[in-house]
Parts: sequence; structure tokens; C-alpha cells
Amino acid sequence: MEICFQISFVSLTIALALSSYRAFKGPRLPNRVLGLNLMSTVLASFAIVLACYHYQSLYIDLSVTVALIEFLATVAFARYIKYQGKEVSNVT
Repeated sequence: MEICFQISFVSLTIALALSSYRAFKGPRLPNRVLGLNLMSTVLASFAIVLACYHYQSLYIDLSVTVALIEFLATVAFARYIKYQGKEVSNVT
């Protein structure tokens, strides 16, 4: 079981490194938003694996909170990208 946790931590660390590269070096704004979205998803996954490793349910609550905030931030960024450069008086 210890080896499974180590493999999970290493894979999530690699995924975090690759997504942070996309977030900081992305050629356009949508690529950067996608990188940030993936970073927060990987961090939420990291918290779940950590909860299983330490037998603490508090980390699962943290993961759900991060996932909800990440979803709302991604929707906000998508709306910003959609209406970027357009003058919109009533956005619904």
C-alpha cells in the first residue's frame, strides 16, 4: 500500500509541474486558465490522496472546498474570455 501512495504522490507532483508550466508559459489566456484549472484539480486530488494516507477526513473537506472554488473561478474566467473586448451592458 505504501508503494501505491508513493506512486500517486509522484504522479500528482509531475502533473502539478506540467500544469504549472502550462499556466505560466501558455501562449494565450485560455491556455493559462486551463493550466490554473488543472493545477487546482491536481491540488484537490493531492488532498484526497493525503487524506487516505493519513486517515483524516478533514483533507477531503478541504478538497471539496478547493474544487468548488476552482469551478466558480473557471466559470468566471470563461465569461471574461468570452466577453473580452466587447462592451456588454447586461451580461446574464
